[in-house]
Amino acid sequence: MTNQDNNLFNAADYLIYQSNIQQSKQDKTAFYYKDKAYTYKQLFNLVKQYGQMLSNRGIKKGQPIGIILNDCPELIYSFWGAMIRGIVPILINPKFSLKEIDYIIKNSNIKLLITHQNNKEELSKLKDSVDQIYIEYLEIKELEELNPRRLQSTTSKEDLAFGICTSGSSGLTKIVMHQHIGLKECTQYYAQGTLGLKEDDIIYSVSKMSHSYGLGNSTFNTFSVGASSIVSSAENLSEIINNINKYQPTVFLAVPAIYDALLRISEIKKVNFQSVRLFVSAGERLLDQLWQRWYKKFGMGIIDGLGTTETLTTFISNTPETKKIGSTGKVVQGFNVKIVDEFNQEVPCGEIGNLLVAGDTVTPGYLKDNQLCKDHFYKGYLKTGDRFREDQDGFLWYEGRSKDTFKVNGRWVNAQQVEQTLLSSPWVKEAFVIEGKSDYEVSCVVAYLVLDEEVEASKEITIKIKSFLKQRLEHFKAPKIFHYISQIPRGATNKIKRVHLDDKYINLTVKGG
Repeated sequence: MTNQDNNLFNAADYLIYQSNIQQSKQDKTAFYYKDKAYTYKQLFNLVKQYGQMLSNRGIKKGQPIGIILNDCPELIYSFWGAMIRGIVPILINPKFSLKEIDYIIKNSNIKLLITHQNNKEELSKLKDSVDQIYIEYLEIKELEELNPRRLQSTTSKEDLAFGICTSGSSGLTKIVMHQHIGLKECTQYYAQGTLGLKEDDIIYSVSKMSHSYGLGNSTFNTFSVGASSIVSSAENLSEIINNINKYQPTVFLAVPAIYDALLRISEIKKVNFQSVRLFVSAGERLLDQLWQRWYKKFGMGIIDGLGTTETLTTFISNTPETKKIGSTGKVVQGFNVKIVDEFNQEVPCGEIGNLLVAGDTVTPGYLKDNQLCKDHFYKGYLKTGDRFREDQDGFLWYEGRSKDTFKVNGRWVNAQQVEQTLLSSPWVKEAFVIEGKSDYEVSCVVAYLVLDEEVEASKEITIKIKSFLKQRLEHFKAPKIFHYISQIPRGATNKIKRVHLDDKYINLTVKGG
């Protein structure tokens, strides 16, 4: 066998065929969707058929296609079907605007776009400006006559496997690329090595497959151990609870906002978590108060961790056996991290700095954006944009986003600390703070608050909140301007948009402090 043969590797073939069909798991359920179970044999056959269909339509190895689908079997088949042929699928969030989708297509040279039929008319508007795009909805009945054999891998470990889109701080979307070998490394380091996923697990990820967190949960992490996932486009709590009660998952994965919402609704609607052996959180910081409330209600803690679209998987995590409440956990095997100052020099243990990470799953770069690559990497390490400190036991503690740390009166303010203090009050449901200017053009902290339903925005409640903060924060960290709003602004990836809001979104403003 030549060195070139040793380098041949296809992630789709490895995760579906080699890890399951070849291991006599062909009759095991790969995923559930709308009252139907799909076996690994069905999955493999449909993945091959979708791959053949894409090849029949003239898509070559290495060429990108776009996928704009809610979580459904067609997303799985088209994504892995493209990959098994060496075609590069680009996952595009269905919640992105037409402008964002147009930007992605123009910057990736997509040859074909797969979407739902009800999106076709709207997305067809893009054909006027992007003549190489072809929009269609692939139906299973179109594939019945195709019966492709398993192909020998022609992709290498370092070949681009897929791209996934995420919102950037510039307002433009980043197209984050990943290699075939990265998918294998993810499953070994995190799914198996950290979470200990097993073949008999039923995995339910509320986070969707247009996000790297949801994609891993519902597909490659699940497939790597021959487990079963619950595929659902459900976003409202009632549907999520129905899925939990119906399928009885053993592993439940969501972002903190979902855990908080489930706690609130569990007071009036039964949620049956008796089957769950592992609750997992990522996507944003899991606050101590939420962890404690969840443990008190359901008798189990939540495993918190940190991952990014660029790393493809969680690279810092607590484990079921090793954890500290409030910490993000320890570095996952296969990764190296550094905590550095503004000059990229490592800081002493216990000091706060900017987090850098390196590992085999880290993106090789952003599609057709060399400047973004230069901005986000330093000597082989990815700049995460997060601030952390490490304790003497090797646990890492999140201290906010680098851009969410700013100076007031020459002293550093950590937005996360102020937000957590606000959320610990008995009146505030959601909050975010940013840097602003007082009436005297002096830097100050500005708070945007969503109050609990039974609390009304007023000067009186502001006085109570300020008094609460005064006992818990240094004076310069306390907000000087309070904006009361009905809803926290979030982007398509559900991350908080930390921006000053127009007056039309503000119910009441109270100044002074």
